[in-house]
Amino acid sequence: MATYIDSPLQLSLISYNDKDLSGLPELCDRLRDAASWCEEPEPAEPPPQKRRKMTGGMRKPTKPPPAKGALGNDEMVILAHMDLDLAFCGSSNKSSKSRKRSNTSNDSFELCFSSFDSSIDYTLNLYYITPRRRTTISHDRPVGFETDEISIHFPRSKATKDIGSNLDRLVHMSRRLKAASNRTAYMLCDFHTGSDGSSFKLEVKLLWRAGRSILDDQRPWKDVESHILAEMFADEESRWTLQDFFDAVHIPRMDMQVAPQIPQILTEAQLYPFQQRAVDWLLRREGVHYTPKGLREFESPELGGESLADDYEAQNDAYGRVCYVSKVRRKILTDSSSAEKPISICGGILAEEMGLGKTVELIALMCAHKRSITSETVFDEYSGSELVPTGATLIITPQSILDQWKLEINSHAPHLRVMIYRGMPSATSKEAKDKESQIVSQFCEYDVVLTTYTVLSREIHYAQAAPERNLRNPKKHESRRSPLVRFSWWRVCLDEAQMVERGVSQAATVARIIPRINAWAVSGTPLRKDTQDLLGLLIFLRYEPYCSETRLWNNVDKRTFRKIFGRIALRHTKDKIRDELRLPPQKRVVITVPFTTIEDQHYDQLVQQMCDAVGLTAEGAPTTDDWDPNHPNIVQAMRTWLARLRQTCLHPHVGHRNRRALGGSKNKPLRTVEEVLESMIDQNEQSMRLEERNLLMAQLRKGHVLGNAKNIKMRAFHALEVYREAMKRTKSVVGEIELELEAEKRKIRLATGKDVDSEDEHEDEDGEEEKESRNGRLGVIKRLLRPALESYHVCAFFVATSYFQIKSNEAITVKDSEDFHRLEALETAGYDKAKQLRKRLLRDVSSRAEKCMQEIHNRSKNDAWAKLNEVPLLDDLGGIENRKLLDAMDDLTDLLNRQQEQLVAWRQKVIDILLLPLVDEDEGKETTGEEYEDSTKAQDELYVYTQALRALIADRHQAISGQTNLLAEHEMKMALAQANVGAGHAPELLLNISKYLDKLKLGPEVRPLRAIIAELRSLATNLEFDSNNGKNYRATAELGIVERQLKELQRVSTAQIKRINEFEREMDLFHRTMNNRVEFYRQLQGISDTVAPWKEDLDEELDEQELHNTQRQICSLEDKVATLKTKRRFLLHLRAESQKDSSARICVICQGDFENGVLTVCGHQYCKDCIRMWWYQHRTCPVCKRHLHTVDFHDITYKPKELRAQEERNHHHGGGPSPEGSPSKSGNLSPTKETQTTIYSDMSQKTMDEIRSIDLNGSYGTKIDTIAR
Repeated sequence: MATYIDSPLQLSLISYNDKDLSGLPELCDRLRDAASWCEEPEPAEPPPQKRRKMTGGMRKPTKPPPAKGALGNDEMVILAHMDLDLAFCGSSNKSSKSRKRSNTSNDSFELCFSSFDSSIDYTLNLYYITPRRRTTISHDRPVGFETDEISIHFPRSKATKDIGSNLDRLVHMSRRLKAASNRTAYMLCDFHTGSDGSSFKLEVKLLWRAGRSILDDQRPWKDVESHILAEMFADEESRWTLQDFFDAVHIPRMDMQVAPQIPQILTEAQLYPFQQRAVDWLLRREGVHYTPKGLREFESPELGGESLADDYEAQNDAYGRVCYVSKVRRKILTDSSSAEKPISICGGILAEEMGLGKTVELIALMCAHKRSITSETVFDEYSGSELVPTGATLIITPQSILDQWKLEINSHAPHLRVMIYRGMPSATSKEAKDKESQIVSQFCEYDVVLTTYTVLSREIHYAQAAPERNLRNPKKHESRRSPLVRFSWWRVCLDEAQMVERGVSQAATVARIIPRINAWAVSGTPLRKDTQDLLGLLIFLRYEPYCSETRLWNNVDKRTFRKIFGRIALRHTKDKIRDELRLPPQKRVVITVPFTTIEDQHYDQLVQQMCDAVGLTAEGAPTTDDWDPNHPNIVQAMRTWLARLRQTCLHPHVGHRNRRALGGSKNKPLRTVEEVLESMIDQNEQSMRLEERNLLMAQLRKGHVLGNAKNIKMRAFHALEVYREAMKRTKSVVGEIELELEAEKRKIRLATGKDVDSEDEHEDEDGEEEKESRNGRLGVIKRLLRPALESYHVCAFFVATSYFQIKSNEAITVKDSEDFHRLEALETAGYDKAKQLRKRLLRDVSSRAEKCMQEIHNRSKNDAWAKLNEVPLLDDLGGIENRKLLDAMDDLTDLLNRQQEQLVAWRQKVIDILLLPLVDEDEGKETTGEEYEDSTKAQDELYVYTQALRALIADRHQAISGQTNLLAEHEMKMALAQANVGAGHAPELLLNISKYLDKLKLGPEVRPLRAIIAELRSLATNLEFDSNNGKNYRATAELGIVERQLKELQRVSTAQIKRINEFEREMDLFHRTMNNRVEFYRQLQGISDTVAPWKEDLDEELDEQELHNTQRQICSLEDKVATLKTKRRFLLHLRAESQKDSSARICVICQGDFENGVLTVCGHQYCKDCIRMWWYQHRTCPVCKRHLHTVDFHDITYKPKELRAQEERNHHHGGGPSPEGSPSKSGNLSPTKETQTTIYSDMSQKTMDEIRSIDLNGSYGTKIDTIAR
């Protein structure tokens, strides 16, 4: 047992120098004085209301329990014990007197730790409480002062080091064990006086109440007690891991002798030795074993004579007495007879490794151990009911291997009768009862019943008994019960038992409650996700206490875990029983297939990305001097990329990273090679356009730097030159994308017969998303066009700005001169061009906004808004009974009419704001420069008015129906909270509007219309009753008045509800229009940000450093763009080549065929040697004479698609199996005797070529295509 202290520890301080223990003799006298003083009777006095703080600023713990009489020795366990003997020398006369008084008393004083400080020396602070009164003990004040503390000082030394550390630990626990009266763990501290009066003993005990579990304790100190129990009985490795399961499972000894009957169980198959031992273990788990007289039963063989549950462990307490500790139940016992008894179940977990014959072992078990039925019914303890016994074995398996089970049984044990249970018949069928009766009878006739987890899940509602209900009449129809739970099965087996997971699925629930005698969980991989999977297996096996108290599972320690699964689980692995296997030699033939050109290009692209990610060049050299191949980030990146490259060898779409890179999802099918190529083209196009945009931005930044230099007189000219060059490049990019867009539109038009542009005009946002999903690449091209247009707009704007700067600089341009007017015209043209581009960028969102605005305009023009007429006062038709309701209706009518007036006014406000022209869209109005700011204020007011309308409509609905719209109320409350602190949209306007809303709310003095109608209806019912029961003419007259008024109010209610619904539909139109306007201004703001000034003030001198960095970035980006353009040309070439017949490639220069060549950016191809020699002399394309750089070439390879078969040969020979995982390197097949036995040994290259020549409908890569062929 691991405890803090070996008991007892003693220390005599008399051997130390008196100088080092200064003050202790005086303390000894005061302790003896206190001991004598305690014996004299004193009048009882109440305890003080408040204790003083102790030395060190720590509070004292509360009163500990009495040490004597609280628990007997058989009811408590002493976890730790420490005795500290104190003796002093050099006592004074006062000490002698005290010693004499002390001789008359052998009482001990119960003390409790207050604090213990071991930072420098050891100082122990104690305090003392008696049931009669508090005894004050102090070493610096006379006895009787209000101090209840003792400080004992131990100088740090080698002798006191161990005691100090032990006291430190005990005191640490005592601080957390304050109120011990109702605790399981508590601390006792006794201070004894010796018989000679000059020695003292300090006794410390840590105790635990025996027989009490703290699992159900909900008090705050439960965690403290759990921590103490864990530390006092700590193991080196208390928690278990997944590997512990495989280390703990039972493996029969290889020299174990089995009964001679076991090998003869199956006549159609021969069991391996390890399978024979497994079958013997299976039989013993079911409580039987073979004897010379046959199969015989025996009691609880698996318990091995143990009398305690698995989680109990015998330990010794501090005094060496035996106790029994359960860390699972958080309990300590002193008597083993009171402990829970061990669990005995019939069955277990068969966890043989994959391929070692779990099915055969179970079939042998079914053949060997059959049920002997002696009565018509048996009592099932789990369900508490009488059931019909059956000798059948129920096997629950996944649907995919259901037929395999039937084939295996028919093959190895054909005498077993097998039935497949497909589930309960439909309740709607006429023959349902007859079919159920037939199924029930078949269960008794067959030996094996097969079913699936899916069937179990469907029958969850029929497996559990319906709750009993006290009905007035007897039931006409009995509740349906699943046939699976109406029998007592001899054996239930869960194949692939990991599918029950944590035991909470529907299939797991049904499997658990199926009545059975023996239960088996069969799985080669019992751990699927985490440790909770094993709990699901224990729940199925009904292994107590874990199946009923799952919280105990989290407390299981490694020792208990090993005992549980070492008893109920068996597992053989191939490496353990390799010598017993006699499998035929395995041969594996690898067919080497080359990549297609598209796959090869995609793989090379991924390899380049991998090199960039791990900091290597394409040749494998580090890109930095401090590159560390063992760095965790580098290792993790290499591991990730290696897995991705291996997945790519199967197919470019395999693996979640590859799917995400190609824009696919998990649920989409694999892409063909052509689709992968299109994805590569799109990705390259996006990368190229992105780098082109970055290049343009870098060029613009160069222009900004040149145009911002104050010391350069012609700075605007220099900047203009750069801007115009950037605009020329941008215009070219926009033209390319527009041509591609038009080509794609023509392609769609030819394929579908629909005009894409007309769809753009008539479809809303949802329709546009649908159209994009249908048209595919059209959306990609549009997304590429927008940033190109934005760049074009920026260039046009800054070109116009440069013209303005040149025109405005009087040192360069004379005002009103011809040059001045020419520059002004160029400036205007530039800004007009920028405005046209801006309109084009905002065309989609502005068209949506204008479409909504036009609808609002048409409604206003045609006066098609919801009509809210005044609610007329209810006619006074006389009568007495209805007077109060008539008054209430008058108040409500006044409120509704005031709401109507405000609704109409605020609606008109919203309409006026929504119809304001969009900034940059009003051609006929002269710009003032304040348009954007005015539009922003209008948008804020629009937010406020729409929110006020929404709140007022909710208030009106409440006045009609009495129902409160909590959402609208919450939104208004949050908006007001922001407005009160000056935040949000138009806070002042919102605060003013809220005052109007408060006046228009339904107050306590006004009742809603629905309540008035309900009261009128109730009044009409009463008047009708009075009118029918006698000649009450007044009631008859009143009834007529009330009915007419009720009819009128119902008409008003229906009309108002209808108008409110119309208003809400109008609000939807307002919200849609407002959102489109907001989106318009958001995009406009984004465009405006791109033309913001480079700096607010001019630089005094040219920023040479910034100019140098920008120029260097431009050069780098030009190379990237050129490389991507070359790659784009190559990918487009691959697309064209894939649509043509493969024929010989002719070099234009040498007119010869080639396999390894070069493709130029202009689309021409040559053999590598010819173009290299040509380029060194001319630096141009031989066909089109375009000037070429090194980045304008892309290597291409036209390799013949050859299939080669190679056998992987192992160097292991002999009768046994070859070592797994140790194949030799592959070599070419040679016509030797060894290779002539392989399945591909006589396959010629001609045959392989014939396989390759088979045409397929689409290509999914060479590996999938080869398998398909």
